[in-house]
Amino acid sequence: MDKNDQEPKEQPDQPEPAKEFVRVLHPKLVFSWGCNAYGQLGRPGTQKPCSLPEIVDFTEEIIPGSIKQIAIGLGNTYILMDSGELYGNGLNNIRQLGNAEFLGHEFKKIENVDELVIDNIAVLWDSIYAVTRSGNVIGWGSNAYGQLGLDPGLVFSSRTPVVIWQDSKVVQVGAGLRHCVMLMKKGRVLTCGDSKKGQLGRPWTEDFRPQEVKLLRNVKQIAVGQYHNIALVKIQDDYKVYSWGLNAQGQCGVDPSSNPIVSIPMEIKFSDPIMKASSLRCGWSHSGLLNSDGQLYLWGDNRYGQLGDDQSASYTPKRPATLALVKDFDLGFGHTVVALAETGMLLAWGDNAYGCCGIGDTVPQVNMPVKTCVGLKRVAVRIFAGYKQNFALTV
Repeated sequence: MDKNDQEPKEQPDQPEPAKEFVRVLHPKLVFSWGCNAYGQLGRPGTQKPCSLPEIVDFTEEIIPGSIKQIAIGLGNTYILMDSGELYGNGLNNIRQLGNAEFLGHEFKKIENVDELVIDNIAVLWDSIYAVTRSGNVIGWGSNAYGQLGLDPGLVFSSRTPVVIWQDSKVVQVGAGLRHCVMLMKKGRVLTCGDSKKGQLGRPWTEDFRPQEVKLLRNVKQIAVGQYHNIALVKIQDDYKVYSWGLNAQGQCGVDPSSNPIVSIPMEIKFSDPIMKASSLRCGWSHSGLLNSDGQLYLWGDNRYGQLGDDQSASYTPKRPATLALVKDFDLGFGHTVVALAETGMLLAWGDNAYGCCGIGDTVPQVNMPVKTCVGLKRVAVRIFAGYKQNFALTV
């Protein structure tokens, strides 16, 4: 056989080209669950608890991917957009929603602040606060305790926004039940409103205007509960947490037997170093810190199991047993909600009277972290909790 007619040699199998991994990103959706007595979950059917998360059907003006912040009060929900526009729904009994109808589940633009660009908002009960792009603080709603920085004998409530502070730039505002806390760009803290439970962190005077908490300097972040407050403070190269206000359940992180009320800021002791990018949150009477390494610490009231166990209240910050690393968290009246760092799975525990743990029923309380059902293969990226309701931004 001629050499040119030889059979070709068998070639070794060639490896198939590697398949390109393509990540499919789902559009961002917002889910809500819990108490819906005033339509504050963004869905009709008032007076009916929603024990499973459902998608919020927004108007075309609200794009979930452009939501900057969601603030949740007793009967209202406010949505702040990246553009600085503010929307709200729910109860409008004292015109907290401007000229909107008395009761409604649809989110509508707050006309009272339509000409302003808003950077930060806060609400807990019936007073609403906002920081404008220029750094001023405005508020509207109840002023029964001077929480709008005005004499309640002259102004009991305001249907239109009033200027609470404009002398120096404010970067964050927090709402208590009857008081307001403001963090200035310079790291100083201002308070106004009721002081009967030490929540102003300073001696009360007959001047209702915001005044500085003199013992605090270089504050980086604040969180405000019903009657207590916590602050992240930088001291040289270290970060510390200070607290003040009502401490009956240890929510200020110090021994309540000797300090039932903390009238001036006191340091909370942690077992591990606090990191720069830590996040603070306050429930009504429990508190939390998420370290930037994903470790979550909780302390304070535990009557509903909101600390993640069936033990009594604890003023010592502790990590919930068996809880994996956390990406985001928030605290409500008596419940805790977290998004896990690795999977984005939502977990909740504590008060569940209105289904605010999102587990499909309204058993009174849940003493340990349980999975919240937020749609097949959805990943939670941000969490917002309030009184007894929650919102989650997912992808």
